[in-house]
Amino acid sequence: MGRDDAQRMRRVSWIFGLIVLVAASCDYPRLPRLTMEGGPGGDAAVDSAPPAPDSCTSFATLLPLDTCQLRFDGDLTISGGTVVYDTGTHMLTVGSATIPVTHATVTLDGESVEVISARSVTLDLILFGVVGPLPLVIAASTDIRVGDGALLDVSNGGAGARTSCVNGALPGAPDIGGAAGGGGGGYGADGGRGGDGNSNGTNGASAGGAKGSAITAVPSGLRGGCPGASGGKGDDSGGAGGKAGGALYLVAAGRIGLGRTGALNAGGGPGLGSVHTSAGGDAGGGGGGSGGMLVLEAPHIVGPAATITANGGGGGGGGDPAVAGNDGSSGTLTTARASGGGGGGNGIPGGRGGSKDFPAGEDVTRVDVSGGGGGGGGVGIIRVKSADLQLGVISPDPR
Repeated sequence: MGRDDAQRMRRVSWIFGLIVLVAASCDYPRLPRLTMEGGPGGDAAVDSAPPAPDSCTSFATLLPLDTCQLRFDGDLTISGGTVVYDTGTHMLTVGSATIPVTHATVTLDGESVEVISARSVTLDLILFGVVGPLPLVIAASTDIRVGDGALLDVSNGGAGARTSCVNGALPGAPDIGGAAGGGGGGYGADGGRGGDGNSNGTNGASAGGAKGSAITAVPSGLRGGCPGASGGKGDDSGGAGGKAGGALYLVAAGRIGLGRTGALNAGGGPGLGSVHTSAGGDAGGGGGGSGGMLVLEAPHIVGPAATITANGGGGGGGGDPAVAGNDGSSGTLTTARASGGGGGGNGIPGGRGGSKDFPAGEDVTRVDVSGGGGGGGGVGIIRVKSADLQLGVISPDPR
């Protein structure tokens, strides 16, 4: 090799070394690497290699969900029929078939929640019921569409509904001459106090169950509502308390579109009426369950004719010696209050559930000679974040 050739080789080597040095100094973004156990439908887990700093910005900001740690492998589209997702078994069932979905269990504010993630989510003309012990997050890296005729339902003991709460509702007192009604569940607002039973003086009045109290601050995570309490036992059993509404978070990087008849429901369940058998009656009605929690977040949320509700359930009616009380109504899909169940014979009707204009569950104040009615359940919590917000019926008001 001549002198000129050697000089050219040295210059090429020096330039290549400079390019490598400059490239190494740049902070090129790297997405987190994820693995899926068992393919789609398995639990997502982050590889041991951490992502580069600032490689991804989470598009979830209202709740502490890191969307950079999720997989967005494909589109989830379901049209027609009845669909159930169980956050305990991680199974999506459409009719008799099971469909694999990308899912993960993460921690928000110290509590476990289930996440379904996809590039886009489209739900049309379906009843999508969500059950199981954990609240559910549906996350899309583009858009979520809940079309006409689609109902996303976590009401009446749905996913993440709690079975007990601090400062929760208390059962009605027992009394063979007329037991008291159970208190209504409280969450976004107080529940209603259960009605007293038996004021005829034979055995003295039995005290209605204390209402469940509203929370003092909105949770920073995703948490379901609180149940109502059971009615007191008379000659027969009191009505069961209503189940709480569950918890659901929809979050999209682009748009959440809600169709004209699309709906999201986290309403509380009804308190049941008192039982009557050949043994007798005179039992109290159960308190209504509180509404749960619905959270929506996207740059654009459009649903000017859609319905979003987390209303409280109505309390069950108390009974008399010959007739059972009637069940209350579930939290409504309107701004109206759920009705309490009628009293059986001389039994006392249950209280109404809370809704937009009257957030607290109704106290039962009437007293008669037989079983007391259950108090109404209070509303749940709705949270919405969007720079472009167009929504229809919302009950209660967002917080």
